[in-house]
Amino acid sequence: MTAVPAERILQAIHVFRGERVLLDTDLAILYGVETRVLIQAVKRNLARFPGDFMFQLTESEWANLKSQSVISSAWGGRRSAPYAFTELGVAMLSSVLNGERFVFDFDASPRKLEAWLGQHFRKRISVRRECDGGFPDDASAAGPTIVSTATLALVATWFPELDTDSVRSRLRTNIEVDGVPAFWEDRLFAAAGTTVPFAVGETPLEGTNPCQRCVVPSRDPETGSSIAGFAQRVAERRAATLPWWADRRRFDHFYRLAVNTRPAPAQAGRAIRVGDAVTIIANDRAAAERHEH
Repeated sequence: MTAVPAERILQAIHVFRGERVLLDTDLAILYGVETRVLIQAVKRNLARFPGDFMFQLTESEWANLKSQSVISSAWGGRRSAPYAFTELGVAMLSSVLNGERFVFDFDASPRKLEAWLGQHFRKRISVRRECDGGFPDDASAAGPTIVSTATLALVATWFPELDTDSVRSRLRTNIEVDGVPAFWEDRLFAAAGTTVPFAVGETPLEGTNPCQRCVVPSRDPETGSSIAGFAQRVAERRAATLPWWADRRRFDHFYRLAVNTRPAPAQAGRAIRVGDAVTIIANDRAAAERHEH
């Protein structure tokens, strides 16, 4: 593929529907393929190009484009309106056209991973492994996040386009507990400033607070496409279905799913295994309960 000058790319950027986009014909020139080949490749992979990745111009948008004083000569004889690709769409198109898949051995060649990430993000990237607790989102609750299978299944019913597996991949919790009701994990936090002791197998943990979610669960982990109003719908349904055992005072907002934990003192690094029993240690809230995860 012949390199395309940066100024050529900048000149090809248009703004439609509030998005900076590149059109299919210009991208075909960039990638050194015919426009029809590019469009065929996209149509074979439509599931990877949701509306925030790509859209086809309307007739009025196309007419306005053609009326501009400077347009590409490649439009000659074209019958259908072009497709516009956002920044996310351009990145996905690169993967579709080039079939690129990169695998890195973190232990053997971390520098190669740093170089690839640095080139992709155009920033200096340093990659390192932290063995003493990792890099938790919540430094005060560095233990595994925990959720019940029933919670995942219930959340899936709030979105017709999701199932339990897709909710699981979006929330990415560390421990999943089966055989308990939805939001059972809300038993693992109490009043602010306190913890709820529990154990997974022989590993003692402390539940701290309902886990605040970010933008990540709203996006498909495979394609990056988002569900409009995801956070609002979760918050509304969470408030409406909050179980009696959950301390409502711990919710400054209801876009919270799963529970944050931290290792019991001097217990970091202990092993947790699939099939270990989850035990809430008797406290002032409830007697000990045992469940399988």
